[in-house]
Amino acid sequence: MKYWFGMLVGVLVSCQAVQAEEDVVSPLLKVVHSQVDYQLNADGSYIKTEKQIIQPLTKEGVDMVASDSLGFSSKREQYTKINAYTQKVDGRKLMVDADKIFTQEDPAAQGAPQYSDYKYRAFAYPDVEVGDQVVLESTLKVTEGSFKGYFTETESVNPAVVVDLAEVSLSQPSSMPKLNLDVRGWQATKVTEKNGLRRYYWVYRQPKAAQIHGDDYVSAIDYAPLIVMSSFADWKQLAAAYHQGAVDKAQPTKAIHLLADKIAAGQTTHEQQARALYDWVRINIRYVGIWLGNGGIVPHKAEDILQNRYGDCKDKATLLQALLAAKGITSQQVLINLGDSFYRSSVANSVSFNHAILYVPEMNTYLDATAELIPFGSLPFEDSGKPVLREDGTLASTPLSSAAKDALHISSNLELNHEGKWTGNTQINASGAFNLALRGMVLGIDPHREDQFVKQHLRFGLQRGSGRLHKTDPYALDDAYQISSDYKLSNRISMKQYGAFPVPAGFTAPINLVDYLYITEAPMRQLNRVCHPSSLVEETTIRLPENLSVQFLPQNQDIERGRFHYVAKYEQQGNQIKVTRKALDNGKVGVCSPDEVATLHEMAQVLSEDLNAQIGYKPKSS
Repeated sequence: MKYWFGMLVGVLVSCQAVQAEEDVVSPLLKVVHSQVDYQLNADGSYIKTEKQIIQPLTKEGVDMVASDSLGFSSKREQYTKINAYTQKVDGRKLMVDADKIFTQEDPAAQGAPQYSDYKYRAFAYPDVEVGDQVVLESTLKVTEGSFKGYFTETESVNPAVVVDLAEVSLSQPSSMPKLNLDVRGWQATKVTEKNGLRRYYWVYRQPKAAQIHGDDYVSAIDYAPLIVMSSFADWKQLAAAYHQGAVDKAQPTKAIHLLADKIAAGQTTHEQQARALYDWVRINIRYVGIWLGNGGIVPHKAEDILQNRYGDCKDKATLLQALLAAKGITSQQVLINLGDSFYRSSVANSVSFNHAILYVPEMNTYLDATAELIPFGSLPFEDSGKPVLREDGTLASTPLSSAAKDALHISSNLELNHEGKWTGNTQINASGAFNLALRGMVLGIDPHREDQFVKQHLRFGLQRGSGRLHKTDPYALDDAYQISSDYKLSNRISMKQYGAFPVPAGFTAPINLVDYLYITEAPMRQLNRVCHPSSLVEETTIRLPENLSVQFLPQNQDIERGRFHYVAKYEQQGNQIKVTRKALDNGKVGVCSPDEVATLHEMAQVLSEDLNAQIGYKPKSS
């Protein structure tokens, strides 16, 4: 069932904007029968047999199931059987010929910084129409799991499809310890022992399809029906298995010592040295995903990473760990789930984590060297407030972002001349996790099209105009990053009669208060939503010409509801108006409950109305 879960998430999320706010939806597919069986051996190897019968219920469903692909690690796994066919409504069975099942390289590794032994067996079902059934029977032989000698797997059900019957079974030698299980939603029968085998069995039915997560909601893996199976006794044992493969790779060699001394020259404290070493690794070691054999779990040697000048997340963590050790700074590798999932199973498994970072105990600091645009001491929002497993077996959480530390400050000065045209300057300052958005935006600018970039970001604020961009190196080592723009707007205001205008947006930041408008349009789900505590401040100074006088200003706002706080202040001194708007999330966790999501929608509506509020004026000669 995992394959169907993963494939459907992307397609169904794209349809969410047109759905009503109810959780029940019209499904595109029906799982008529899903049968998965594991035959586990004492050494952790296993054979997985599957039979899937899927019925497309709509034309979109046909497009989704008309072709299929089965992924596997070519060094550890092999498909020994693949039978696929279309079962037509009229009873005909249209087989997929063996020579029409192709082996393909991992698409993620093509044209991307990634090496992978992950391959796909790909094929297309013939003549699929609404109401037909596509049938897949497969057998996968796994000679070694992610961790040698251990077994850990998951099975999940996509909430957005109808499931007539799903079955999962597993057998293991009775001589093995019982598996540790974490089951959500599935019905389990009593574990049986017979003929030297211990057998587990689960069943699930889903007569109605439910809406799954959309943009900014937590991953469906956090709440979907799920089975986690693991032979690890606890998290300490899993951490020890990871540590066993990684510990010797982070030993500092002579070359590592020499480099560490060079990078940290002149830095006297451990924190100064750690900062310099972190900055060097994140900027100078290129990220390249490497999935060869057990390369998804075991890092390469630090000196090899240094010589190649590339590596994946655990490689960059390993090299940084070795450099820190060369300066007498102890650190631990940490496993974390990067992205919109906050789930950590109650049983130890390798599926709960997909990323590796570093923890420095003496500074109580987490470092993600893969986040090349994030300064020392900060984490990307995707790493913030997440459950982690440290190399010593400790379960912990990364620090949560905060309104004080993770802030975006936008300061604009706009002047209206006697002809009714605007000139302006905007400065954008990012600190903490916002560094990634602002520095990343600048990194993606075509240096030959900066003028078009400025025009585009003026249009984002519903303005026409042109200007110049002022920026520094996005890899600069400062804790905060700043850019600015000078511009002229083509938008004209009538100077001969009474009128009103909203506060001009000026040059827009990659994230700004206007983004809250989209929240008011998005459907609400009875699900947790990702909410990163942070602050967004916009300060705008407006200067009007002497021939205009201000008639009225929008009403000040100061609304605090739960974790959310919005402030809007309008001040006038002669013909100068100062506007200050602040949107703060002061939450103590990285997710919002459904009730908090409803509050967020209410706050977004208030903010939306304030952004549309007008400043009134009249000509002084009237």
